[in-house]
Amino acid sequence: MMPRIHKSTVLRLSIAGAILLAGVVAYPLAWDSWQSQRPQEREFVAADDLDQQAIVRALLIRERARACPTAATCPPPLIHFDRRAATLRPIGAPGAWAAYEIRTLEPEGALRDNGDASLPPPLDELLRRLVQRTEVNADPALPGIIYVSDPALLPPLGTPHACDGPRGPMLVRISRAAVQASQGVALALVVPTYCDRSGNTWVARLQRNGTQWQVVE
Repeated sequence: MMPRIHKSTVLRLSIAGAILLAGVVAYPLAWDSWQSQRPQEREFVAADDLDQQAIVRALLIRERARACPTAATCPPPLIHFDRRAATLRPIGAPGAWAAYEIRTLEPEGALRDNGDASLPPPLDELLRRLVQRTEVNADPALPGIIYVSDPALLPPLGTPHACDGPRGPMLVRISRAAVQASQGVALALVVPTYCDRSGNTWVARLQRNGTQWQVVE
């Protein structure tokens, strides 16, 4: 006489078999997805310290030239470069506001023109993540650039007499750059603030040239 198999046992075996089958099907799909993400993680990266220093120097030279195209007709401003990187954070984010910090209503939006298809979306997405976290920049060691390592030493901007004198102060913050490794392309957020607290926040595009970076837009 054959032993009787309870219905509950059959049910448990059926469930176990279904789980095993699902695992057999799902594991290769998950592995393929993980493998496909790995090249993208290596392709789109935050600039390392050496690249970041070169990018910062190129952008500060550009900002200095934009502030005073011809030194013969206008004295260059006293450019202060903050150790604290440029950030864009939501207005409701917790924590104290840093002096002259830029906060936005919708930080999840694109930082660049969505109609510009010349750069891959993952590069823009990486930059958007980078500008929402606290970063620091090293001293660029550029003549005429005042490196501010202590928030207490930031220049007073927007005060009644901030723009008095021939050379008003100017503050520049630069975010950690997002880099597309294979193409040697980088994006960085640049936040200049002038003596009257005006400014034109922009996203710079740079191209690698050997060990240096060139601002192309």
